[in-house]
Amino acid sequence: MKKITYILFSLLLLACTSTKMVEKQLLVGNYDQAIELSVNKLQKGKNKKSALPYIALLEDAFEKYTHQQERKIELLSLENNTENSEKIYREYRRMIEIQNQIYPLLPLIKANGEEANFYFTNYNEKLVEAKNKHIDELLKSASVEMQKGHKDNYRKAYEIYEEIEKLNPSQEKLFQLKEEAHQKGTYFIYVELTNNTEQIIPQSLESELTNFKTFELDNFWTVYSNVQDSNTVYDYAIYLDFTTIEVSPEQIREVQKELSREVVTGTTYKKDREGNFVRDENGDKIKIDKTETLSGTLSETIQSKQIFVGGIVAYEDLRQQKIIERYPLETTFIFENVYGTFRGDKKVLNDEERKTLGGAQIPFPTSEKMLVDASSLLKENLKNIILAHPIVEDINTDN
Repeated sequence: MKKITYILFSLLLLACTSTKMVEKQLLVGNYDQAIELSVNKLQKGKNKKSALPYIALLEDAFEKYTHQQERKIELLSLENNTENSEKIYREYRRMIEIQNQIYPLLPLIKANGEEANFYFTNYNEKLVEAKNKHIDELLKSASVEMQKGHKDNYRKAYEIYEEIEKLNPSQEKLFQLKEEAHQKGTYFIYVELTNNTEQIIPQSLESELTNFKTFELDNFWTVYSNVQDSNTVYDYAIYLDFTTIEVSPEQIREVQKELSREVVTGTTYKKDREGNFVRDENGDKIKIDKTETLSGTLSETIQSKQIFVGGIVAYEDLRQQKIIERYPLETTFIFENVYGTFRGDKKVLNDEERKTLGGAQIPFPTSEKMLVDASSLLKENLKNIILAHPIVEDINTDN
């Protein structure tokens, strides 16, 4: 009996606490919060006895909320401030949202048996009017940004056009305005390779290094291109100036290694100093690795050849026609083929040494082939330079 009484008291206390929360919001003028709390309660069962207090609270909160909002909108309109257009639009939209939350709950019957009164107003025309005024102000703001003529202003204008698109996707000429802002707000960077060495750089390597699409560096506000477009005004250029290509002679050397290692050859049982088997807690004999010292002779033949590519990565500001940064670009690519023979117990060999067995001499690659093979290393080094030292620092890449 005490347990049932305690549960009933807890439920009563919870109900009182909930209504107190709504009443508190009403007292401090947070009418929309009072409406939200009441609506949430009534949505769970408007015909329950526990819901009755919320009906009267909702009726009171809605009436006061409506008067509060209408006065706020009137004041915003009288201020004649262009920045208020968005506030007025948001207020009308919120008022409609509140009405739409309450409408499905109607009719609501109060504790005295009377139907609660909710005087709804059709704000649709005023909402559309407020939205159009807000869009007009946004268009004016975007136009001001476009007239300033700087990259960051064009990007701000683009963001404003995106906001307009959310409000009215079919806004007249919006697509063209967005395209213009995006085009003018984008940094266009031209990439060019020059060869100041005595070696011929294969066309495939030049195309690979200057094709920045494979670098995945392009973003919404930055475009790299290795082909000049006569209709594009480029802001910067990146020059890959190769100054050194050195190829080492082909080398073949032989190395003989005498190996001697302790190697696990099996398992045995552990014994104590007296020669007795050592057992675990279950009485089983404990196994340990059995090792032997093995030896042998590994004769390796090593073919090697390397190429060194050196140069400069230069950044030019094309608007000022001035080189603004220089960074060294260096890459070494090594060709190596190792093969060998072995005398002795092969258990002494590690995995790397085993790989050399059964191999044979192969033709040395040409210098041109090594240059092409070095392209992946060159690209990686070049990409690291550009990422570590971006040519444009202030680009917003979130779009």
